[in-house]
Amino acid sequence: MCHSQNLVVNPSFEEFIACPDNLGIAKDNIVGWSVPTNGTTDYFNTCSVAMGVPYNFNGNQQPKNGVGYLGFYLFAANDYREFAQGQLMEPLVKDTEYIVSFYISLAEKSKYGLKYIGVLFSENELTKSNSKSLIKYIKPESGVINFTEIGNPKYFADKEEWMYISFKTKARGGELFFTIGNFRNNLSTVKSTTKGIKSAGYYYLDMVSIKPVMNDPFDRDLQLDTNYVLNDVLFKTNEYSLDEKAKNSLKTLAEKLKNDPSLHLTVHTHTDTDGSDQYNKSLSTKRALAITQYLVLLGADKERLDFLGHGGEKPIADNSQPEGKKKNRRAEFQLSRGQFKDVKMNTGFAETIFEDEQ
Repeated sequence: MCHSQNLVVNPSFEEFIACPDNLGIAKDNIVGWSVPTNGTTDYFNTCSVAMGVPYNFNGNQQPKNGVGYLGFYLFAANDYREFAQGQLMEPLVKDTEYIVSFYISLAEKSKYGLKYIGVLFSENELTKSNSKSLIKYIKPESGVINFTEIGNPKYFADKEEWMYISFKTKARGGELFFTIGNFRNNLSTVKSTTKGIKSAGYYYLDMVSIKPVMNDPFDRDLQLDTNYVLNDVLFKTNEYSLDEKAKNSLKTLAEKLKNDPSLHLTVHTHTDTDGSDQYNKSLSTKRALAITQYLVLLGADKERLDFLGHGGEKPIADNSQPEGKKKNRRAEFQLSRGQFKDVKMNTGFAETIFEDEQ
């Protein structure tokens, strides 16, 4: 299973000019990123003491990936706002669909968790000489209206785990920059109250991705009733847990299911031939269950998922060799169509997908 190219420059904030030693240093210090207002977006990195990881002035959080992440106030007194403005490797192509995703985590000291977070695409880099909302840029008269607001009925309020956000957008053509933040003023911001001590909503941001849907093999050329190997989902001997590479692979498959409610998916898992037939059958079933449970966690409808563990009954490689055994410890899926009950579609201001990553 190959993946389309991430168009975001420096998506996990690993490239920087200088190790951060003070607040608000993200503006001119992070390769490929800027700040569209006078808001002082922060940069945290393990290289720093003053702006360190995982402990910092607003809480405690490990990076989702690498050694750094951004931090910004999406809600504060007097409509104060901070944003993260990223750059793309190439302009978006007109009428092409793109998958936008990123991870956020609410800082421990924050009192408020927000219900909505926005992403705005623009042809040019945005600049505004104050530290307030960017609401004017999402009005038709601004000429920049490629805007999506992602809403979470449970609110973006997790302070321990990174929350995964993903949605699709169709390009107007020529967009080369994008901005993430809260575009609402304080009066219209919908928020929940947490146990934090600061009357604000401060978030960490990591692993930003923007990929064209047209290059995703899950969105083309998939035949029904055909087995496909999940090449990134491999299991170690006697184990059935999913590693990060496997989880990232399954996110694309979950998106496929959520975007087409007529699809039914069956997961087939296999082992090598070490051990008894009974043990291998049990182990492969646990592997299949781990995959389907994670797909459900990502938002797939459990009523449209089946799984089957085959043990070592169907090898595709030589079980006498370590490399062959590794290939036999594989996972496959098969798509079919059918009629299903109680399938609900996302509707509203924008078609969005969001799940808590656990």
